[in-house]
Amino acid sequence: MRASPPGSTHATDEEALARIDPLWRSWAGAHGGHVAAAALTAMRERAVGEGRPVRALTAHFLAPVDTGPLHLSLARPSVGRRAATCAFTGHQDGAAVLMGSAVFGRGRRGPRYDGRSVIQDAPTEHASVSATTTPPQETL
Repeated sequence: MRASPPGSTHATDEEALARIDPLWRSWAGAHGGHVAAAALTAMRERAVGEGRPVRALTAHFLAPVDTGPLHLSLARPSVGRRAATCAFTGHQDGAAVLMGSAVFGRGRRGPRYDGRSVIQDAPTEHASVSATTTPPQETL
């Protein structure tokens, strides 16, 4: 698996330039995961810093992203002690081809969900919800 070369994302705090590696091209344009990773790298390096892990990323592809330069406009609508949000728009040849956002911040303690039962620390005030409820078994 080949990523873009080191240092392929560079710019000021509000603008970034990502180079989309031609080896990540598919049918109509660059692979979406590669493009989203380039936007995420630009946000982390230019807008929020390395100290906050990514918690969520959304990317909406408005048009196929071609190989070559992807101009990213970055905005930081919220930067707090625990979390920061960043929005981005990607342009190629003067047209918007990508937009999205990300939330950065450290996790904190709270209820856990193991994928099988109701949230462990859920209140048991309601008779219809039990902390030991499990999903129905599959039948063949």
